[in-house]
Amino acid sequence: MKIRRNMVIWAELKNQGKCVQTGIRPCVVISNNTANAHSPVFTVMPGTTQDKKKDFPVHVKVTAKDVNGRLYKDTFFMGEQMCTIGERQIINVFGEIKDEGVIQQINEVIVRELALDNENLNRGEQNVLDNGQQ
Repeated sequence: MKIRRNMVIWAELKNQGKCVQTGIRPCVVISNNTANAHSPVFTVMPGTTQDKKKDFPVHVKVTAKDVNGRLYKDTFFMGEQMCTIGERQIINVFGEIKDEGVIQQINEVIVRELALDNENLNRGEQNVLDNGQQ
């Protein structure tokens, strides 16, 4: 099975403790396609159909119309739950997100969750320098 970035898959997430998504659930693949083509490990963003955290800044809502394939319920993909899975954990592929606006939202969530914007990167570098001089 060839897995690509922005695919929506059905995967079995292993139990990793309290407050971490587990069980069989939808996930969107966020690892890059070079890695996806050469590794049996994928980075994913797990999803939930429960809308408990409305307007949470690291959640992306994906609807059936956003996916080329089949997604039966609106799904909220959770940036704070990003994780890696092995290819044996993938049960099925639902389809692929084709809506450019949704893809951009996912990219923005990754940047926000990992603090990859320039302001935070520069602050992080400064913190490393400050700690090294003490």
